[in-house]
Amino acid sequence: MAVIERTAYPTWPAGGYHVSDIHALYTPTKEEIQWVERSLRHSPGSKNQKKLSSQYPQHCLNVLVLLKCFQQLHYFPQLRTVPKEIVAHIQKQLNLPEDMHARYQHTQILYRHHALIRDHLHVKLYADGGKKLAEQIATDSAKIHNYPSDIINQVLEALIKKRFELPAYSHIDRLVKNIRQKINQDIFESVCQKLPDKLKKKLNTLTKSSPRTSYNRLKELPKSTTLNHFKELLHYHDWLMSFGSMKAYLSDITEIKLKHFAGEAKSLDASDMRDLNEAKRLAFIACFIDHRQKNTKNDLVIMFNKTVAKIERKSEEKLKLLREQNKEKTHDLLVLLRDIITTAGKKFSANKTKLMRKHIKDHGGHEVVLADCEAAIAYYTNNSLPLAWQACRGSRSVLFSLLKTLDIYSNRKHDSLILAKNFLMENSHSKKECLELPENVNLDFMPKAWQKLILQKDNNKKMVARRYFEVTMLMCIAKAIESNNIYIRDSASYTDLSEHLLSFEECDALIPEYCHAIGLAQTGKAARQMLRQTLTEKASSIDKNYHKIKELVIDENGIPTLKKRPKEKDLGPSKLQEVIEARMPKRKLLDILVSMQNSFGWASVFGPMSGSEPKLANAIEQYILTVFAYGTGMGPKQTADHIPHNISAHMLSWVNRRHVTPLMQQKAMVKLINPYLRYALPKKWGLGKSAIADGTMKKIYRENLTAEQHIRYGTTGGIAYHHIADNYIAFFTSFIPCGVWEAVEILEALLKNTSDLQPKIVHGDTQAQSTVVFAIAYLLGIQLMPRIRNWKNLKFYRPQARTRYKNINSLFKDTVNWRLIEDYWQEMLQLVLSIKAGKLSSSLLLRKFGSYNKQNKLCLALRELGYVIRTLFLLDYVSDVDMREGITVETNKVESYNAFTEWLTFGNPYTIVASNDPEEHEKAVKYTDILANVIMLQNVIDMSDIILELHEEGYPIIEQELARLSPYIRGNINRFGQYIVNMNLPPIDIHRGMKLPI
Repeated sequence: MAVIERTAYPTWPAGGYHVSDIHALYTPTKEEIQWVERSLRHSPGSKNQKKLSSQYPQHCLNVLVLLKCFQQLHYFPQLRTVPKEIVAHIQKQLNLPEDMHARYQHTQILYRHHALIRDHLHVKLYADGGKKLAEQIATDSAKIHNYPSDIINQVLEALIKKRFELPAYSHIDRLVKNIRQKINQDIFESVCQKLPDKLKKKLNTLTKSSPRTSYNRLKELPKSTTLNHFKELLHYHDWLMSFGSMKAYLSDITEIKLKHFAGEAKSLDASDMRDLNEAKRLAFIACFIDHRQKNTKNDLVIMFNKTVAKIERKSEEKLKLLREQNKEKTHDLLVLLRDIITTAGKKFSANKTKLMRKHIKDHGGHEVVLADCEAAIAYYTNNSLPLAWQACRGSRSVLFSLLKTLDIYSNRKHDSLILAKNFLMENSHSKKECLELPENVNLDFMPKAWQKLILQKDNNKKMVARRYFEVTMLMCIAKAIESNNIYIRDSASYTDLSEHLLSFEECDALIPEYCHAIGLAQTGKAARQMLRQTLTEKASSIDKNYHKIKELVIDENGIPTLKKRPKEKDLGPSKLQEVIEARMPKRKLLDILVSMQNSFGWASVFGPMSGSEPKLANAIEQYILTVFAYGTGMGPKQTADHIPHNISAHMLSWVNRRHVTPLMQQKAMVKLINPYLRYALPKKWGLGKSAIADGTMKKIYRENLTAEQHIRYGTTGGIAYHHIADNYIAFFTSFIPCGVWEAVEILEALLKNTSDLQPKIVHGDTQAQSTVVFAIAYLLGIQLMPRIRNWKNLKFYRPQARTRYKNINSLFKDTVNWRLIEDYWQEMLQLVLSIKAGKLSSSLLLRKFGSYNKQNKLCLALRELGYVIRTLFLLDYVSDVDMREGITVETNKVESYNAFTEWLTFGNPYTIVASNDPEEHEKAVKYTDILANVIMLQNVIDMSDIILELHEEGYPIIEQELARLSPYIRGNINRFGQYIVNMNLPPIDIHRGMKLPI
């Protein structure tokens, strides 16, 4: 049975209702009371007036309780289960005595009243077409989704929309379970039938019992970027591809189901796989192999790009070194040149050639002199390409092996890079110094400086210097893959973006409503006019009011400076905060986790990946301990050693692998965020309209493809990229490699966030912005407002080339290319609509368009749009001191959050998890977010109670002091000692602090 807490099936809230909620949801309107009175007087029972008059108040109460409950639950609850405070509230509205209870003596009257309410609300019985609708929706949904809760939610949504009375949850759960099981079994059997017998036998061999099953090899992950690891990954890819492509066998399965089946297969051991029926086992293995094939191609591309980047870096470092040694090298080469010229100038002699060779030999030999010449050329041309071949020699064979292995393609018919790549591979075994370039191969994609070194002429034949050509091609291919100019067939992330987009026909139907909701122009012409007018008016306004902006000063050289506003008097430590911290109740970390679970059910979202009810003994307790183990950085072993419970490190690790996914963790966050937003105190800190993003360095195993040396932090690891709201609560965290520009992840959090917190403004630091990010944020209706460190280095763009300003003209360095924006407006809308539809992730898009790409006109158009939006922001930034200070205040909040989470991860604040799996890295940082939010929620409840107590005692509560508080109080929390899980903690009053005296 699917756990009801994971679905949207309406139930009474676990923590009960707050008084304000009862008033808002369960207060009968005047019209509803009149309808009840009128309906009861004219009901069939009204003939017996004496009996009616005695039972009339009771019936009024019963009907109104049923009516208001049905409006919220969409089904009739048993009256004895209705919370007493709801009944008491309706009694009070009807002026009925408090001792009157909502109950029925005869079921016939109950059913009559049910029919009365259905007729009034125009609701149909489930039996009158609802079951047929539920079966149809469940069937359609089960073909796409796999989690029972997702299918149940779609069924519920359809029934409520069509105004059907909801049946009992057990009925829907049973219906969905049967339909899902049948559809999945049909899928498994269909895959099994498509698989050739020889392949079936090979797949079954993977799970056969042995000291080390081959099934475990499927789970192997890539290691760090070294030559040996690169070769190992190529061999692993070849082994995976020995099973053949799985696309033909899995073509009828949706992407969502494919990911889910692969995820389940990954979480299972070989012994678990053997316990499945053959059709399911083979389908799971096929999905997992398909998943590993796609991701391994991704890993190969990443390793290829990192290796090429290392070659470039080595050649640049060599160039720097050669520059230091330049004088001595140049002197030696000039001496050699003098000797050779002197010898060549002498009369003809048989020994002239021998003498020249001797001069070369005296200077180290042909290879050494040639290398020195290349180094000198590199120095004087400021080009490291001549040195790149030496750095490339050791990696050449493995890089060429990868190019042979991967299917690289382009969506352009005559892509010059693809033609050049084919020519390169045809001559991969050639030892010639120069190769004749075919007429159909053009090197226009290469920088001009590189072409000069590569291209040569011999008897009017177009030739290329093979070595330079090879290393240049490797660099160009790496850049083209990153910038989405060429693609890798059947890879997870490096395929053509157009394959992930909605069609223009689908977009045409969505554009009017979307543009109206976001405030965008529907056509390119209208967008051009609107944006140009906005930029013109803003720039003109700031130019006109320049002398009123005291903090902005532009000197005689046109260099702008932003002055700080004089600081207000430091208020010092908040007295209210000191009083609150002194009164905060002492709590143990595990007790807080249990208390918040008992109140809000945050741990109930975890469970088997199949979506069924967990079969673990004390499942919730084990989920709490797992969050504690990974969230604090203690890990399963240390946690098991310090907890006097019958639980092992293996069990905690098993729960983490089998019962927790990043998606479940995000749902647990929602369970904590939504109640946090209901309290009055967080509203004093922020209204949840803005978010702040920032990354923190986390160490991971070095033998990892994700691990990189971070320039700023000077250590190896990855970035935990946090998003918190302006009211301090964390709502999303991702884990990204150090080499990835942090800005690519800044928007994805706002799109994946499913809580009631829906910020439309996002702050960040310099790393959180780029022109493409500004453009995509604008198109998504998100306002990007970063704190930019070197804002003076960014260009301001004029609305028109002839536009000049009296006071701020020196700020503007270039003009917007409006034609590009107009011409590619529909394509830009296609991108964002595809993102909103879930066909494409914003992070994938920003990774692809983050690299400068002259060939991709859509990328250039996004940059031009980004120039406009960034200029508008910068104009506000330099002219509005309140905005600048507000950004600084908000971005400081995430710094406080980072310090808070570092305090929480006392088990190991640096290395996040002992795993090489990127998914485990993300889960580790999300565990800490859950732990942080649990504590913040408990702190807000305790602080609210204390504030109310102080108010009752007559202590003056000042709103400015409330705004200076934060939920990161930690002095009252005991992180150490004996860890005991007490699941029988008494419930707390979670409603008391939802309103404050101010």
